[in-house]
Amino acid sequence: MGKVKPPKAKGSKSIIAPETSAKGGSNHLHPVFCFKHLRGIEEADHDVCSALATGLRERAQLTWAQITLARRQGFGSEKIPRGQIGVSLAPFAADLEAVLSFRLSSKWRLLAHRDEQVLRLLYVDGEHGAY
Repeated sequence: MGKVKPPKAKGSKSIIAPETSAKGGSNHLHPVFCFKHLRGIEEADHDVCSALATGLRERAQLTWAQITLARRQGFGSEKIPRGQIGVSLAPFAADLEAVLSFRLSSKWRLLAHRDEQVLRLLYVDGEHGAY
């Protein structure tokens, strides 16, 4: 039996920055998720992690325009003023005016910050203690 050869990489091997349009908007693009600053996931059980993965996968199929127009009870979000957030977030979030809250389930919420095409995941909240 012969060895299985890994597929050859197509195109450039370098990391490509998220796209933006010529006008600078990103509403026609699909979201890119950043997990670097995510907190609160330690308290989450398997069902919540599954809901997080499923929710992000479903939102990844939508454009930012579709997410913005969606109801907050569905795939949409609501803005929460930064002063109402009662949990510790990443240091860069201290300068934000507001963060977005996405519903993962009836109990769990995801706090995040949108930066053009990238959604920076900040906190998974299961006790509704974040705001």
